Amino acid sequence: MNQRQRCQIHVEDHSCHPDDRRNGPRSARIARNQRQRQGRTAATLRGDYDRTNVASGLFSLILHFDSYKQLDRAVRKVDDLDATRQRRAKQLIAETDGAGIKLVDELDGDGLQRVLDLEINRADEFRTAAARNLDRGNADTDDIEKFATHADNLEGVDGLNSGPVDDFIQAGDSGNVRGALDEVRRADEIGAANIERMNLEAYDRKERVGELDIQVKESGKIVESKGSFGYDEQQVRSQFNKKLSAMEEHDSVAFDGNTLEVRANKIGDDDIVASQITQMEKDISEMDEWNHANVDIKVVDESSDKIITG
Repeated sequence: MNQRQRCQIHVEDHSCHPDDRRNGPRSARIARNQRQRQGRTAATLRGDYDRTNVASGLFSLILHFDSYKQLDRAVRKVDDLDATRQRRAKQLIAETDGAGIKLVDELDGDGLQRVLDLEINRADEFRTAAARNLDRGNADTDDIEKFATHADNLEGVDGLNSGPVDDFIQAGDSGNVRGALDEVRRADEIGAANIERMNLEAYDRKERVGELDIQVKESGKIVESKGSFGYDEQQVRSQFNKKLSAMEEHDSVAFDGNTLEVRANKIGDDDIVASQITQMEKDISEMDEWNHANVDIKVVDESSDKIITG
């Protein structure tokens, strides 16, 4: 019987580990004792969740921990939580193994409470994604705490869960996380009470022609969230055209007399943006395909609070 087979058989009592053969009997015994303590603690953290899979998953769970100290800190944090937060923390750890331990350990007390207190429709999915995004380096604890805070303030806004929350859950890299965070931050700045809906998908018959980030109440203004904007003339023109086409096609969005506002962290070239705004507004007012509409376009550079118009 080889080493891997022995480990698979004895994973429940943790009496075997691939590293045990490296440092002699005494080192192996010490290592086994530590893993047994880790195993008992991990099982405690898992609570009532996933009991049938604890034994089969425990071996990989233990190997995932950065250290026994990290596990011990997480246990103490969970022990100090109230019943509802404990249940949510244990569920998170049961579903994400070491990534959940890392998230609980690295969030400070206030941050952990914000994440565990979140009650939007997809809160459990968000917590699982937060642990995995942290573990993969796509997000840091500050990103996660801020997202939870903004999302909590926006609870009940139509399109929140299908828009930026879904973007965060599905994020494949740090850019996706930052984009989702920017969108909830900007929506929170506008205020939940002032938002008609988020994530408006526009269709031409059955073909999806675009998506709009935020529709403001009363004015009906559309606010688009961007990281960077205005570095290439053709790209600026293309992005304006896509968003304006989506505005024109969406049944619940006014086009003539409305405003498209793009908010970006950084603008590349103010002159490129201004010239494209001027040309786009002119084309819309003069061309049949746009029904000679009157649309205002503005771009906000949040790095300088400058508003660019045509």
